[in-house]
Amino acid sequence: MVVTVGPSSALPQGGGGIAVVNNARVFEESNQGKRATQQIQANVSTWREQVTANETQLQGLISQRQTQAAIMTPEALRNLEADIEQKQIDLQRLSDDAQRQMGVTQNEVLAGLDAVITPVVSALASELGYSVVLNSQTPGLLYFNPVSDMTDQLIARLNTMDQ
Repeated sequence: MVVTVGPSSALPQGGGGIAVVNNARVFEESNQGKRATQQIQANVSTWREQVTANETQLQGLISQRQTQAAIMTPEALRNLEADIEQKQIDLQRLSDDAQRQMGVTQNEVLAGLDAVITPVVSALASELGYSVVLNSQTPGLLYFNPVSDMTDQLIARLNTMDQ
């Protein structure tokens, strides 16, 4: 996330006009980030439970084929093979749907989090006199002076929003 705010007459203390925020820390330590993580994890758990249930059913059918194939009629064996094949197809579809939906949910949750964080970053940057705020995790950012890091202030501000 890069947030640019208008020029400020106040210069930051040792910051040189550019600040950094560690988005990973904000995500892990702010109340909003923790809630977003919980939402994403709940969604993953729901899908994982469904996939696991289907895998268990498939394994049951495969076990049945292994233990009973010798005593089954040819027609019953064909039906069981068809059931196994259909269950494999269903499992693959469910896995694909789960991956797709988890991605959609994650994007929605992160967009909501970004909508909360961005105005706070903008206000905080303006108050502290920064004209540019960079994500410290951004590839290509080779160095920054820790004085320019406003992550702690951002987390504190976000957490006070919940009180």
